[in-house]
Amino acid sequence: MIKEIIDKLVALLAVSALLASCSESELWQNPQTEARDGYIMLNFKTEIPAMQEVVTRAVDPDGGGVQDMTLFCFDSYGLFISTVKAGVTVQKPGPGEMEGTFKAEVPENTRTIHFLANQNMDEFKEDSFRNKSESEVMAVLEGSSGRMIYWGRFACDAGNDSNIAEQMATSGNSVKLIRNHARISVDNPDNNGHIVITGFAVCNTNAFGTVAPHHPKKGFDFTWPSSDDPFVTLPVNDAKMSDITDVTSSMNQYVFECENSADAPVSVILRGHLPDQDEEKYYRVLLVDDKGEQLLVRRNHHYKLHIEGALSFGQASFAEALEAAATNNVWISISDEVNEVEDTDYILTVEKTFVVLDESFTENGGSYTLNYTIKGKNDKAITEADAATVSWIDNGVATQTFETKFEVVNGVGQGHIQIHLLRLENNEKLEGTLLVKKGRLQRKIKVITIRKQSFVPAWVGTEIYGNLGNGANKNNRAHVTAMFTIPESCPKELFPMNVYLSVGDLDIRNASGMELPVVREADNDWYSSGEISSVYQGKEPDYKFVYTADGPGVQRVYFENILNQENGYEGTLYIEAEYFETMRRKFKYSTNLVSITVQGLNKYDAVGSGVQDEVIYYRLVPQKKGANVQFDMLLAERSDNDQGTGNDNPANAQGKDEFLLYSQYLDYYEDGEEPDAGVTAFDCKFYPDESNNWWQTNNPQGGRMLMFKPRTEVLSSPSQGTGRYSIYMKTNRARSAEVIHIASNDNRLGPVLPEDANEDNPGIYGGRSYRSTTFELANYTPFRFGARVKYGNNDWQGEADEPDRTVASGAIPADIPEKVTPLEWTYQPDQRVDIGIDVTSKSQAVSKYSNMIVASDTPYLWFNAAEATFLRAEYELRWGSEETARSLYEAAVRLSFEERGASGADAYLAQTDVKPAPYTDPVGNYSAMAQSDIGIPWVDGAENFERNLERIIVQKWIAIFPLGVEAWSEHRRTGYPKLLPVPTDKSGGTVDVAQGARRLPYPVEEYQQNNANLQLAIQTLDGEQQNGNRTGDVMGTRVWWDCKSYNN
Repeated sequence: MIKEIIDKLVALLAVSALLASCSESELWQNPQTEARDGYIMLNFKTEIPAMQEVVTRAVDPDGGGVQDMTLFCFDSYGLFISTVKAGVTVQKPGPGEMEGTFKAEVPENTRTIHFLANQNMDEFKEDSFRNKSESEVMAVLEGSSGRMIYWGRFACDAGNDSNIAEQMATSGNSVKLIRNHARISVDNPDNNGHIVITGFAVCNTNAFGTVAPHHPKKGFDFTWPSSDDPFVTLPVNDAKMSDITDVTSSMNQYVFECENSADAPVSVILRGHLPDQDEEKYYRVLLVDDKGEQLLVRRNHHYKLHIEGALSFGQASFAEALEAAATNNVWISISDEVNEVEDTDYILTVEKTFVVLDESFTENGGSYTLNYTIKGKNDKAITEADAATVSWIDNGVATQTFETKFEVVNGVGQGHIQIHLLRLENNEKLEGTLLVKKGRLQRKIKVITIRKQSFVPAWVGTEIYGNLGNGANKNNRAHVTAMFTIPESCPKELFPMNVYLSVGDLDIRNASGMELPVVREADNDWYSSGEISSVYQGKEPDYKFVYTADGPGVQRVYFENILNQENGYEGTLYIEAEYFETMRRKFKYSTNLVSITVQGLNKYDAVGSGVQDEVIYYRLVPQKKGANVQFDMLLAERSDNDQGTGNDNPANAQGKDEFLLYSQYLDYYEDGEEPDAGVTAFDCKFYPDESNNWWQTNNPQGGRMLMFKPRTEVLSSPSQGTGRYSIYMKTNRARSAEVIHIASNDNRLGPVLPEDANEDNPGIYGGRSYRSTTFELANYTPFRFGARVKYGNNDWQGEADEPDRTVASGAIPADIPEKVTPLEWTYQPDQRVDIGIDVTSKSQAVSKYSNMIVASDTPYLWFNAAEATFLRAEYELRWGSEETARSLYEAAVRLSFEERGASGADAYLAQTDVKPAPYTDPVGNYSAMAQSDIGIPWVDGAENFERNLERIIVQKWIAIFPLGVEAWSEHRRTGYPKLLPVPTDKSGGTVDVAQGARRLPYPVEEYQQNNANLQLAIQTLDGEQQNGNRTGDVMGTRVWWDCKSYNN
């Protein structure tokens, strides 16, 4: 498999000393023998690595290979002699690649050759260029949009009299070819969590481009790529592409290089829609780096657009987007994936540019070694003095100190960097980036540590029908769906992720449309955790299915049984992936036809996800904590030939039957809560304590489980009909979307309740086993637009059917729930459903929060005596008298009471048992523990400096309310008060959630009108920052006076 190298995008022109039927001596011993007088015969082989096929109007699919090869020959004075066409014999054409043998006669006085592949030579007037320099010939050659051109150059050593054929052989027989286009793409169009990109176009690009890069000072004598000395070679014809009027569905486009100046920038137009909406808008993106500077668009470079947050300034049309402001939440980067760079003297290679380690590496000191090598070129000898310099660019993954070792082995410098990883503690992921630098050469190594991931919860259908009949009739095969979960917290760096499934008794169900590749131990893609070989007599399984997960969430794999199996026969499915604990799920075959089904669910075909014969059942649930979820469980026999589609012959549950409901977000109603569920009695009883003990011991990989049983009084005579039992539950969080799995207990395991044990074997479950079922909870947001208004001395006004929300005094609206308008619609993938705001829950929630008591004549606080006195107290604490500081602190508290018209300041200051209280969110979503235990009374002693400072700032925070900006400044300056944690990071990583926002970014107008000075200001901002972990013009960067180590 040929891997696309993203950063360099370098194709190698391998000038081989071997042909298919020629030995080295035969080919090079006398290279002139096949050539005419005055010429030298060159034989060489090319290999153009394949790149991802790009469907675009702008250029032929890259990787189409070398269609023709022209050699431009120059003499020892650097003057043009002639062009030579190389004969091409295709040996192995393939999709996106080509290997071929080339033969060309070049003049014997040739000392420099420019290799040009795919160039249209029809209009090249060779005679008019004869005896002109390389720059006069090559730098002016142009190509037009629609054809990928490759260029390379070989020059003889000026001090070597050998001819060019001999010198090419001595140099290693290789010439690098580079493309004359750059590539621009979106690397996460639909799995970014913010927007689904459906269209892409690059505008204001050059219609023509030069075929060869020409350095403005070094000419053609330079090393590519020159990351420390970037340049572009522009064509004389500066016409722009003018026929792009809308986006295409391709997420890639090849363009000619350009300066991408601020006054004529390249614009990328994205079309897309929010994940839960269909309305599409157009967004404009500029190619700028993370400091806002314009990026040169350089040939042979790949510019990735990575979407990190919600896009701004969406427009209704393509034309409007071209004129609109650019969105500022798309990050552009040139890939750092290439591990080797070189200049004229050295080759620097890092073993890996990206390392992901699980938490086991952080234990016992957490040492880990990263390796690099340095090689010399042109007989350059490597000594121990050639060791690279190593430094952290950013570091949250290891201690700041590390050890380096450098030794020379067989002429190659081998470097070792031993870092000391930090423990993960409560973090899901830590990361940092090392810079390895040798002179102008540098490579980055990103290090990430993550927790060992888990596929919990995971399930396989139970009680699989194993009777296929004579000849194992394919039509009788049972559908077996395996489900496993990749947690939402799984680092995005692991996707796309290969998951390996081993099971000897099931096959992928082709009728579902799912096709999974199979790998064996000798294959490159093979993976083993080493945890399942013991099951296979000390060997690995013969094969594994490979499932590719593109993102987190519940994953489904559709199997079918392929053999007749006896009743009670047990099979096992193993699920493996790198960085994950191996999952083992057992399943049992049965001739039992009684199944658990859930009635009253909606369903949709899974065709939209590529599955052709599967129906997915779901229940719509309002996105609220405490939402009622009711469904009916029906126990029914399924006939031999319906295999799960019918509900024939309902059967009542038996006395010892135990039903297991697996769910993270559903709780049961307890006895006495029947009115809350809207019923007078419950059909089933839940056993939470016994359930918890059982699943933790018997099935921890299945996730949280609640066992329930039909109550005795309805067991044999359900009110809803034979075999039908109503289940009443409620959500324990607002976002409750998940997969629900309902199964029975298994007679291979123990009972949840002792009284349900087998009479002959008390350690085994004695009830009946049923075939299991799954369905989804899908969230929606209910709404009602019940607007009301009250102004002046008028009464409340609004819809006539709204309830009266006034109390006896007429002053405050009562907490009376608004009506909810019931809505019904069909739910199918890709079908547009417009959901409004939950105004009902909002109005109820708002009334539960405190609010300011403010009238039109309330004085506005600007600066008060209490604030001035707290400032004096802090001064005395830092640089004066502690006794005076205490006196001023207490005086400031008294002034604050006085200014608010309150009494009791002395009693307040004397309270020794009052501490910050936990925060209880009225709607239950964001409750949190107090972050500090600071008290009110002053405590003498120099050792209490920090605690007394916290006391001053906490009381000052209270005293200056509602001066929010001033309070924010005090918090940043001192670290106090210790604020509640941020539950969700919506900054795209630009703010450390433990530290909060530290500044406001510069406005867009500054970038547009004052960019040069703005960039200097940002450099100063970064240079003055202390104790910060963010840089650039983002809210997480600390300003110069915000320099204290964080306290929270």
